[in-house]
Amino acid sequence: MKKVLIISGNDPHGLAGSTLDVKTVTALGCHPMPVITALTTQDINGKGTSQPVDADVLKNQLQAFQNTPLDAIKIGLVPNRELMEVIFAFLETKKDTFSVLDPVGFSSGGSQLSNWRHEDLQSSALPTSLITPNIPEAECLSGISIKTTDDLKKAGEALQKTWKSVLIKGGHGHNATDYLFLEDQTIEFTGTMLNQECRGTGCALSSGIAALTALGLSLEASIRSAKAFVQSGIENAIEVEADIYSLGTNQTDITATGISVKRIPATLDENILRVQKLVNELKELPIAGLLPEIQANIAYAEGNPTGLHEIVGIPGRLVRFGKSCDTVALPAYGATRHIAKVLLTCKRKDPLVTTVIDICYTPELVEKLKKSGYSAGSFSRADEPKNIREIEGSTLEWGTRKAIEELNFVPDFIYDEGGMGKEPVIRLITHKPEEITKMLQRLL
Repeated sequence: MKKVLIISGNDPHGLAGSTLDVKTVTALGCHPMPVITALTTQDINGKGTSQPVDADVLKNQLQAFQNTPLDAIKIGLVPNRELMEVIFAFLETKKDTFSVLDPVGFSSGGSQLSNWRHEDLQSSALPTSLITPNIPEAECLSGISIKTTDDLKKAGEALQKTWKSVLIKGGHGHNATDYLFLEDQTIEFTGTMLNQECRGTGCALSSGIAALTALGLSLEASIRSAKAFVQSGIENAIEVEADIYSLGTNQTDITATGISVKRIPATLDENILRVQKLVNELKELPIAGLLPEIQANIAYAEGNPTGLHEIVGIPGRLVRFGKSCDTVALPAYGATRHIAKVLLTCKRKDPLVTTVIDICYTPELVEKLKKSGYSAGSFSRADEPKNIREIEGSTLEWGTRKAIEELNFVPDFIYDEGGMGKEPVIRLITHKPEEITKMLQRLL
């Protein structure tokens, strides 16, 4: 599992802070490792104080991870400059690890939890990979009053001079659009403004971005998916009754709502995580030259799927990115059609087949695969019956079936040399996803 280090404060009611960070990271399929910066006395509505841990205590907690390979780091509540310097010193040793800072200044109930000034963050020696202030926090950090969208953009551009990337979150009296400020562009992430008041949304968004980045998504895709995660969580928020003892009143009708993560694991089941693991492996390889002009997709399924809706694929496909590849979203069911039909056809002959990916065709690649001991099948589009040709999406199903029938078994790859307006393609076929990586490594 991907490991996400969480550096944040404790919320006694579990509606924000480290508890919610842990729940979010776990829901998104990663392993959370929490380090505590402060013990807060917040009541259920987020009102209370913050008691920082001793700097040596924080330093010793982080020291435990000095030799631990991390996939992402999320930083939440940092109550003072002294602890900030301890954290930044630790980040110096983890420069290659993605890190996101949610610069918490006040609780959702309006209580001040941190006493740092914006100069403290601006003068830090090591900006994190991403900072995610809401509008009041962006005002504090930039020194710019934000009343309009133009004000927000000025604040974002000012902060981007110090930080690698800045995500200013909407809400707080504005619309639900978030703005990502990068060195060379600004990206907008639109959303629906919800009436539901809900604690923990900022914590969930930043820890969600950390987890999704750890899983291998690009920054933009991580933000987009984390934003959808938070919106779903607000729509399904949980209502928690007030603790009348901590509030010191006899009222029993005081309630607070917290973001729900109950529905998230179903969208990130074992099959999706297995395909994402394969995607992560492929991103480490210089496979851009092996991808077809139509780009590639992966089809994956265990057992006996009954239709395309039970096949996991890549939304938007696996596309060239530099010398390697990238994706725009996590794998999802029903996200591939053509390659899924190849997989379904193969499974009718051999149910143990689980994975198919398409790569570009050249005679040299076919020979290299054969010399590596892989069995080959092929079909010619010229032999395709007219009634099949006229049905969109039927060619691959027909061609795959024809190649299998000629061999009487499912080969390790099936290729065709294309046709009028059709690119020649090789489809790699394996029993396990990791075998795809091995085949591509041999081709490289």
